[in-house]
Amino acid sequence: MLALLYTSGWAKKASQAEKTRAAQFCRQLDSERKGLPKIVNIEQNDKDPNEDFWQLLGGRTEIAGDQGGDEDWETKEDKILYQLSDAGGRMEFNKIAEANRVTRDKLDSRDVFVLDVGTEIFVWIGKGASEGEKKESMVVGSKYLRDNKRPNFLPITRIHEGSENPVFEAAFATAGGGLIKRATPTASYSSSGVSGGGAYLSYIEASNGSLILTWSKEPVKGALAVFQPGKPVADHKFKTNSGREELTRAVDSTPKNGYQAWCNYLKLAREFNGTVTVNTKDVQVCVHDDNNKLNMIAPGHSFTLHDYQMPAVGAWPTSKALFEGAVNTGRDHFINTAQAAGAALVLPKNK
Repeated sequence: MLALLYTSGWAKKASQAEKTRAAQFCRQLDSERKGLPKIVNIEQNDKDPNEDFWQLLGGRTEIAGDQGGDEDWETKEDKILYQLSDAGGRMEFNKIAEANRVTRDKLDSRDVFVLDVGTEIFVWIGKGASEGEKKESMVVGSKYLRDNKRPNFLPITRIHEGSENPVFEAAFATAGGGLIKRATPTASYSSSGVSGGGAYLSYIEASNGSLILTWSKEPVKGALAVFQPGKPVADHKFKTNSGREELTRAVDSTPKNGYQAWCNYLKLAREFNGTVTVNTKDVQVCVHDDNNKLNMIAPGHSFTLHDYQMPAVGAWPTSKALFEGAVNTGRDHFINTAQAAGAALVLPKNK
């Protein structure tokens, strides 16, 4: 059986859009070859030179200087959102928002929407869209491309409600990559509780947005995460200040404060041999283990950290789509990339 190697190389000035597109292409190759390829992400300033990569290019050479890129579109507020609906008895296609007025709450499950983000056209199909709307969805997307004289090479991606990808979600993200303030609506109340009590991570609006740790023997509704300790917990932790402790504040204006608090929360979970469950899909939690493997934590999935000798953890907005398609990466690369997007922390070595 032939195993292939595909290497995704990132220049240090590559835009987020270019990195995301490279990751998408690697995932496509991986899917077409039924998971046989090994995908390795390499950044221009990585300490590991990865000679295999340079050998495939004919040998190491100097990197060309900045020739101009596509950063401009990322800073312009030129997104446009259209709605396709037959609710009035006939099919209508209307522009409903542009620039910073393109917000996610304008999507309606009963209709189809076309979102132009500059480098890609998305056709979003709501769960309750009519058969006529679904049938016309891609036709309208292609017609929009022609009628608005958009480049014919732009990809048109159809997305069904509930299957949104990070690139689509990023179109609705705030400039600061805002921190999630509540649990994912699909997370049940019971999923936020653990038998025997635990430590809950929650958001409150006080002090320009704060993340609070609460030790509680009862479920905390709306908690972003919870861990159940594997070690005994002193009773005073549940009683002092009703078990509440502020981890950080000003997360609304400085989201990085929040992502750092996530990492500190995971550090505490490891100290207590805790089993952690994340209850939000807007914050990506990742464990970089002793073997340089990336472990992306999905909402509702439980995991532990105490079995690793010296892991690193990271937290960032899901919309950033870091490390997509990658299985392994070096520790320095993980820390630098995660910190640039959110936060990262190397946990102490097991005693």
